[in-house]
Parts: sequence; structure tokens; C-alpha cells
Amino acid sequence: MNAVNNVYKGCQYGLDGCGKVAAKAATEVELLEKLTKIGYRILDVFAVKGNLSAPFAVLSRHLKQTAEVFESFRFFGAMQTLICPNKEGVYFLKDPKNSWQKCADRVFLAGHTGLKMLNGMDKFNLIHLGTVAKVSIGHLPIFKLTYDGFIILSSFFGSWDAINHLPGVRKHLSEADYKIEKWEFRPTMIALVRASDQIEIAEYQEKCITTVFEKQEEIAKNNKKLAVLQQEALVYEDVLKNIDNGSFIAPKKSLLSFRAQTPEEIREKTQAKAKEIAKKIGQVKVIQQKYEQRIQRCEDRLTKIAAHDYKGLADELSTKNIEYKSNKWQVSKYNAEVDQNKMWLKIANAVGKIAVVTLALTLMAFNFWTAAATLTLLGLGIVVDSIGSIKILYEDYRHHKPMPVLAN
Repeated sequence: MNAVNNVYKGCQYGLDGCGKVAAKAATEVELLEKLTKIGYRILDVFAVKGNLSAPFAVLSRHLKQTAEVFESFRFFGAMQTLICPNKEGVYFLKDPKNSWQKCADRVFLAGHTGLKMLNGMDKFNLIHLGTVAKVSIGHLPIFKLTYDGFIILSSFFGSWDAINHLPGVRKHLSEADYKIEKWEFRPTMIALVRASDQIEIAEYQEKCITTVFEKQEEIAKNNKKLAVLQQEALVYEDVLKNIDNGSFIAPKKSLLSFRAQTPEEIREKTQAKAKEIAKKIGQVKVIQQKYEQRIQRCEDRLTKIAAHDYKGLADELSTKNIEYKSNKWQVSKYNAEVDQNKMWLKIANAVGKIAVVTLALTLMAFNFWTAAATLTLLGLGIVVDSIGSIKILYEDYRHHKPMPVLAN
């Protein structure tokens, strides 16, 4: 049994290694694919206008073939994402950080790239798809409709996921702007408090009262969340106890799906869910503790204000590492701006792809290849591939800055 496990682990490590190499290669050629497409589409624009010489026509044909080869590599990158675990050992489709829209995006992308690779292999006579590639509805081959439909769905779900994340990023940017302004003003504010400036002290007193109220509300919300999580934890605990006692009966309504599962499978699934819930409970408790500490600090400062101990209040406020706090929020704002720009590029690229592919399928279905329609399609394709190239370059060269470390 150990030998079998060792062989399985060896195969898994080998698969992960091959997947990473293939994914790296796919990433490197994706930009070349976009640039190649831009090149032959520009040449095709001249061809439609009748201004393309024979050598450039040959170049255009070779660039199209090269783009198809590059496109085939994307399949390996898409599959590596789906079948290989990340650094934490979690598979993409099981990662709770990934929304169902993002998962759908990657699944449809894998389907699209897989079918495109088969189509390319058929064109280069490496395989023979036969009637599969020839069956059509009017002038539109069903095989092409299928893989183009997959990229439309992938782009749709990818843009949906990005749009869902934008409000959170904007909220974080707004918070970062407020915090940067707060910590940059802090030295001036401390000086005013030390000088017993009643206007500044009254403003700070109001802020402390507001903070206490807001954090108490957050604690009440988190207590409700904690109660729900603890109730779920009890359900999983009861399931495990019943399995151990040999008296497990699958309930009619449960947090788990028990259909067609052995007790061992149910135990494994329940333990995984219980671990996940325990982690969430721990995270909520940490947040609660931070809120309670914040309330306590505000109440201590309100006590100093009531006692007119302005020097003591100024001394306490001075203990904070103001430079570290300011730098921390500057970096946080920069990272959020990077994320926001990536999302907008992703949305623009996805919407452009949907427009290009839909237009191409429509023109093919109705065989409406007029010069104006063809030029519109080529122009739109050049714009979309340009956006895609910018997106790849931005993602490759604009990374998050590391958060500053507080010196001891």
C-alpha cells in the first residue's frame, strides 16, 4: 500500500512540475500570440483595401499559422490552473477565495483552448476531425460555434467576477485615502491637543464617540455571525460522533450531501468542513478582539479628555509609529490601485472579446463579408488584442509592493 501511495505521490509531483512548466510557457507565448494577431490583422486591412503585395500576403498567412500554434499552448496553462494545487495545496475549484464566476471562467477557458488546440492540430494534419469540423448550420460550422461559444462564456463570467470585486477595491481605496490623510495630519493634531486647542479636542472627542458606537455595532453583527458558525460546528461535531458510535443516519436536511457516500467518505468530508468552520470562527474572534481593544483605547482617551489631561492624551497619541502607519497605507493604496487597473483591463478585454467573437460568428452565419463589415471586424480585433497585450504586460510588470515592517 505504501508503494502505491509513493507511486501516486511521485506521479502527482511530476504532473505538478510538468503543469508549471507548461503554464510558464503558455504565459510567455500569450503576448507573442496577441502581437502576431495584431500583425496579420493589420496586413489583412491592407488586403481588403487591395493594397497588399504578394510577399506580405504570404507573411500574413504565416503569421496566422504562427498565432494558431501559440494559441494551442494556452490549453496547458488553463489545465495547469485547474488540475494542479496552489502553494497552499488547494485546488483552484475548491479554493474558497475563488468565486463561482471565476471558476466558471476558467472551466470554459479550458474548454475553449482545448477545442482550439484540436482545431489547430486538424489544420496542420496532425489529427483528422472529419465530419466533426465540417457539420454546420448554414455557413457556420458547429465546431467553431462551440469553441467560440466557450470563449464568450469565459469572458462573460470573467468580467462578472471582476465587476463584483470592484466595489470592494474602491472601498479600500477610499479607506486608504482617509487613513493617509489622517496619519499625515497626526503630528499637527498632536501639537494642537498638547496646546489645549479646544476645537481640535472637541473634534477628536466626537471621533472617539463615533468609533465606539461603530465598533459596538460591528461586534453585535459579528456575534450573530459567530453564533451561526458555532451552530454549524455543532452539526459537524454531532455527525462525527454518530459515525464513531456507528449510529449515523443521514438527515433529511443537512449542511452536507450524504447521498451515495460511505461513512468513511462522510467522515473525511465532515472533518474538512469542520476544519474550515473552525478557521472562520477563529478569524471572527480575532476581529472581535481587535474591535474590543479599539473601543477600550477610545474610552481611555475619552476619560483623559473628560479629566482635561490633554498632555497625557498627546503623549499617548505620540506613541504610535506615525511614519510606519502612513507608509503602510501608502503601499496599501498603491496595491489597491494595481488591482483596480487589472480588473478594468480584464473587463475591457473580456467585453472586447465578446464583441469580436459575436460579430465574427454573425458575419459567418449570414455570409455577410462586405468590405465595411470585414474592416470593422479587423479594426475591433486589433483594438481588443492591443488591450489584451497591455493587460498581459501590466500583470507581468506591475506587482504588489511588500507591506512595510514595523521596526522593533
